[in-house]
Amino acid sequence: MSLNRIFGRIPFLALVLGAIGCAPELDDRLYLLDEPRILAIRAEPAEARPGETVRYRALLAGEAGAIDDTIEWAFCNQRTPLSSLGSVHPNCARESDPALEEFGSASLEAEGALPGLGCRIFGPEIPAPLPDEPPGRPFDPDGTTGYFQPVRAMFFVEDEPRFAFQKTRIFCGIGVGSADDRIAFNRRYRMNTNPDLSSVKIYKGEDLLLTRVLGENQTEIPTVDRSAALRVVVEWPHCPDRIDDLEPGGCNGAEPFIYYDQEDLSLVERREAMRVAWYSTGGFFEFDRTGRDHGEEERDSENLLYLDGIEEERRVHIYAVVRDERGGIGFIDAAIDVK
Repeated sequence: MSLNRIFGRIPFLALVLGAIGCAPELDDRLYLLDEPRILAIRAEPAEARPGETVRYRALLAGEAGAIDDTIEWAFCNQRTPLSSLGSVHPNCARESDPALEEFGSASLEAEGALPGLGCRIFGPEIPAPLPDEPPGRPFDPDGTTGYFQPVRAMFFVEDEPRFAFQKTRIFCGIGVGSADDRIAFNRRYRMNTNPDLSSVKIYKGEDLLLTRVLGENQTEIPTVDRSAALRVVVEWPHCPDRIDDLEPGGCNGAEPFIYYDQEDLSLVERREAMRVAWYSTGGFFEFDRTGRDHGEEERDSENLLYLDGIEEERRVHIYAVVRDERGGIGFIDAAIDVK
């Protein structure tokens, strides 16, 4: 079954958003930008070893579009208790805490070296015991045999701190399987590369209103009637089917990768699934999330944007954020005028 439609109400796991002291409230309008929000945080490279330097860039937007504001960055170095359902330790959702390791400058972009103990805290290595507590256990990998270092981005809305958490994939080996499996995995595995949305196209019926290419400025703003329903299509680059055919720098689409299947107890090679989160400053999308399964060869995903809820002439900003199955991030935006 195609995933281009079935992600309609599934939370987008790349980011965890919330205000201090409370959990985020989920409703049926996750796409609507009615206040400043961090929509995505892109790490470059998308996967690195503990101790290596990673550069982060945040996409912050609100009712009027993209926002250039101050963001304070920190690594979260405390693992979530086994009794907690959260993906990040609550101590990291604070302005200051011993669990936080600040890095970079206060801007939309920051650079920092991944904490050296990442594989021990969040990976397959046995963590150091804590005082008066039983010995710790290794962290379980996700379904792609991956481990992740949490990153906290903090900004302020009317003096109230808001947080977004990104999880950077860290290479720690697989920590499961036989010795031969681990050797084979280390020999064949290729570090993840961020996906790119190479273009966004907007259609009204069969008419193409706009093509926005990644890296190029949008020079023309199409004008549409508020009664229109627009089809918005994003595309990503083609990647080879086999790991051995990847270029040395990887591929910015759905890459082939190898992981350890814990049901079959074997190494498996397959293509990444892709998920797209949609946001806009007006109207409403048919789905919050769309995407493609790892078995699909198509390199695009689409959604419908309905404008009939807009009551006045205004500019509407549209954002699409793609996340590959191993945690890589890419995004693109476009704008339309509604009359």
